[in-house]
Amino acid sequence: MSDDIIIDAVSPRVRYVADGTTTAFSFVFPIFSEQDMNVYIDDTLIKSGYSVTGAGNSEGGEVVFASAPQNGKIITLLRNLEIKRTSDFQESGAFRAKAINHELDYQIACLQQLNEQISPVSYTHLRAHETLRH
Repeated sequence: MSDDIIIDAVSPRVRYVADGTTTAFSFVFPIFSEQDMNVYIDDTLIKSGYSVTGAGNSEGGEVVFASAPQNGKIITLLRNLEIKRTSDFQESGAFRAKAINHELDYQIACLQQLNEQISPVSYTHLRAHETLRH
């Protein structure tokens, strides 16, 4: 993981319409590990058949499918973090900037995720104002 990940004000979700030939789909939000990415085809959570790049990068990365999803399928890439504290600071202990920066980055990313989830529409469904990427 990068020491200086930056959490911008971006949605932790992106959606595409598959064309039957494209295998790589990019995302512009950071994830902390590959396991932080949930991948949906239509409304089905997919657990295998793809790889994730870009963990620890502020700019995001890609989900690369082993074979292209079928034409017309909706691909949703969604950051899914476990809501937890990632560090523990001891009284009179060392206060490392790296540790507090990581903790704050993780907490902001969790807040973005919660904001996405409390939308009046399920986060795997298309919202009225949303356009799909091709």
